[in-house]
Amino acid sequence: MESTEARGILRKGILHNITWLTASSLLVRPLWFVFITAFCMRVLGTSGYGVMTAALSLMAIASLFSDLGTFEYTVREVARDGDRAPRFFSNFMPAKAVLAALAWTGGLVVGWGLGYVGSDFLALGAAGLYVMALRLTEYCRAFYRAFEVMHYEAISVVLEKALVVGLGVLFLLRLRTTEGVLAGMALGMAVGMGLNIVWVHLRVAPVRLAVLDLPFLRVAFRQALPFGVMTLFAIVFLSSGTVLLEALEGEAAAGQYGAAYRLLEALQVLPATVVAAVFPRLSSLHQQRESDAFRHILRRSLLLTGLASAVVAVALALLAPAIIHLLDPSGAFDEAAALLRIIIWNFPLMTLSYVLHTALIALDQQRFMAVVLGAAAVLLIGLNVLFIPVYSYFAPAWALVVSQSLVLVSYVWRYRSASRLL
Repeated sequence: MESTEARGILRKGILHNITWLTASSLLVRPLWFVFITAFCMRVLGTSGYGVMTAALSLMAIASLFSDLGTFEYTVREVARDGDRAPRFFSNFMPAKAVLAALAWTGGLVVGWGLGYVGSDFLALGAAGLYVMALRLTEYCRAFYRAFEVMHYEAISVVLEKALVVGLGVLFLLRLRTTEGVLAGMALGMAVGMGLNIVWVHLRVAPVRLAVLDLPFLRVAFRQALPFGVMTLFAIVFLSSGTVLLEALEGEAAAGQYGAAYRLLEALQVLPATVVAAVFPRLSSLHQQRESDAFRHILRRSLLLTGLASAVVAVALALLAPAIIHLLDPSGAFDEAAALLRIIIWNFPLMTLSYVLHTALIALDQQRFMAVVLGAAAVLLIGLNVLFIPVYSYFAPAWALVVSQSLVLVSYVWRYRSASRLL
């Protein structure tokens, strides 16, 4: 029997936060999607768009070394004890800035080794600046989520996308190059990052020099490391296909795959919105041993997101050719329609996995998930290396479906086991 308290929590707290996040997404996500797909595809072409997609994917992997699990760890711990927020923000933010600089440098070194030279190398550098600033901005949002003040996050997302898209369009129209549009995006992201840091300091978790503490950082990074390993494997799992495809088959193939994958990526706003709202609540409920409320919120979240994602997947599979043609009527990306019909089935699989992933973090199961995602990443990379030379861009599409299915099965099994301890 579901408790009245659980229903109240879902109605008054979580749905209120979901409403704020959904409203901001509806306001800016369509604009972002049109910019990052149709606009860039038409101006840059398959090769330029392929470089853009691969550079962002490579730097997304590198950027994880600037996070090391601190986002999820901070949300969970601050949600459990809000008084610790200034200590977390004052210590982690400068440390993460240093790590971001090192990760950016490492990404450039790896890119040079993979053959990024000239304008492609400049594009990689700009992509890295954009991604590193995004990671630091996202860490600011960890505090919005921990305190469940999602209207702060909603406003910050609108501001960020306005800056990134506005400056990205301006630089793209003036320069009409991959490195140009990425430079504009990086500048917009940097401004948004600065504004978020100031806002967190003023309204949520004030910076206090007195709480700077190297022993705290050593302990906190060690405790966050399982989250970092888990997140690193997750990003490698999602981004390695594009990087390997560009390296093995060339920029045009990466561009076709990127056009289809961007649609899947854009749809992640559905589970991301739900997860942003339920994660701090699930963490708090587990800490308080409120098992009925925990199960109720998770069950509702899985049901609603699962049904919605399945309906969307069916619709996009049927409309794939029309959608790709709408994004680029020239026909240069027509092959992406067949890819979309495969990739889109990852949406319901990823949605359910994402929600269960959040529940398992709240249940302190991050070590298990790191193992699962690590195994899935190794499997995915192996399938891509083996089959990309034979099946080109269809290989990473099918490899992602197979690997994601195994991740979901593993998460279901683990939750059934862990939930008995609630």
